[in-house]
Amino acid sequence: MGVPIEEKNLPRTFGMMGLCTSLLVLTALLWGALRAPRAAAGVQAFARLPDHDYLADIEALRQQEKLSEALALSQFVCTQPDYPQQQQACIVADELQTHIRTFWYRTRRVGWGALTGKATDGWALAGAATADLFVVGDLRDLMVQSWRAAHGQDVDELLTLLSTIGLGTVVLPSLDWVPSFSKTAVRLRALSTRFTATLSRLGRRAVATRTLVPLHGVWGNMRRLVLHLGPAKTLDILPLVDDTEELATVARLAAKQPEHAYSVLKTGGRQVLKMAASDATLSPDLVRAARKGASGIALLQRFGPRLFTSHLLVGASKALHRGRLSQAMSLWLATQTATTRIVVTVLLGGAWLLNLCVLWRLLGRLLWFPSRA
Repeated sequence: MGVPIEEKNLPRTFGMMGLCTSLLVLTALLWGALRAPRAAAGVQAFARLPDHDYLADIEALRQQEKLSEALALSQFVCTQPDYPQQQQACIVADELQTHIRTFWYRTRRVGWGALTGKATDGWALAGAATADLFVVGDLRDLMVQSWRAAHGQDVDELLTLLSTIGLGTVVLPSLDWVPSFSKTAVRLRALSTRFTATLSRLGRRAVATRTLVPLHGVWGNMRRLVLHLGPAKTLDILPLVDDTEELATVARLAAKQPEHAYSVLKTGGRQVLKMAASDATLSPDLVRAARKGASGIALLQRFGPRLFTSHLLVGASKALHRGRLSQAMSLWLATQTATTRIVVTVLLGGAWLLNLCVLWRLLGRLLWFPSRA
């Protein structure tokens, strides 16, 4: 009695299943090999970028008398061991701290802020905000705007609205310091055009309804931002914000990572804001990319964060452990020479074609010529 055709073809069926599995594996590896040149290009482009000159940025802030911002930036660089200017930044940070702590410096800046309502650092801002906590600050601004209107000059609508609201909250200092801070931001032109329009619209609604409800969300996020970053650093990054959602993102970044938020946002600008919008987190790769400045962050946005791990082989081993064969192959080949990448790609391509041919032939025998199989 002969062997049934089904039992006779059983080994070939298992063989076909094995070929299908190997074809899938080879497809994943080949796809990773084909993506390796792009990964390698990103890594090489990042390596060729010059390191960002943070000391020049710190010095520019010092020249503008923005010492709080300069101190924050120097402290950020000081905490990054892979940044080439780390030691110099630590020295500058110590010098700035010593200078800012002097009594005469603080007194001079507080007095200047209280008299002029303008502030370029935290202490001058404290003086300006303190004046605004009392009726004199709001009356001063309303008188200035009235004088400008009487002489045919442009009137700052937002400043007028905030001063009007400030008069209504003067008996509640816990509410009053946020509009006072907002007025300082307006005077220093620290708000973008779009955000100024948004704040004006909310201010008009608050005055019309005689309630602060329309401004609660904006002022709540601004309060969080100032409490975590400080007033001077907040003023320095507010120009990046265009709407209330972006203000909420910046506030969450400052709450989660106050030691990195200001410096990375200052360096990368709106690119960082867009990349961190989803989870409001500054990844370690983003901090590392900031070493190269805005150009490094742009490369990170283009090529993806996994290209900037400390060691690509570590990333490849992690991807392999998680079963991501394509990503593991791509990261591993990114560490190899161009010749190695070409040879590996050709070998994988040849193995893939050979596997496909054998599978096709076996499949044809089983489906179309079962008696011959």
